[in-house]
Parts: sequence; structure tokens; C-alpha cells
Amino acid sequence: MQGLDVLGFRWRMLSADVGVAFAFAEATAGAPGVFARMLIQEQGKLNDSEQLPNRRALMGEDAIVSEIE
Repeated sequence: MQGLDVLGFRWRMLSADVGVAFAFAEATAGAPGVFARMLIQEQGKLNDSEQLPNRRALMGEDAIVSEIE
């Protein structure tokens, strides 16, 4: 039995490149928060036990739910 390559080398490389780009973006998504925390700690404005506030969505959850309904 012999396989048939339907996509071709270029499409397979493009698909792999897109996968790597998304993996890199996901891996670096938390970097700005970590950098901000380190910067604030170096300035002495945040103790080790304190947490930075989480990022908030532009719309509240109830507004999103009401738009869906």
C-alpha cells in the first residue's frame, strides 16, 4: 500500500509554521504580567505576598450574557 500526498510540501510547512506561531503566542501570553510584577517589586511597591489585579474584560459578564440572549 502506498500513500498519496494530497497537500504538498509547501502547505505542510505553512501548517507547521502556523502551529509554531500559535504555540509561541500562547507560551508568551503571560509575559507582560510577569514583567509588570517584577518591575513593581523592584520599585518596592509590591510585597511578595501581594497579588497584582487580574486583567478584566471590557464588558461585564452580565452584559455579554444579555447580548447572547
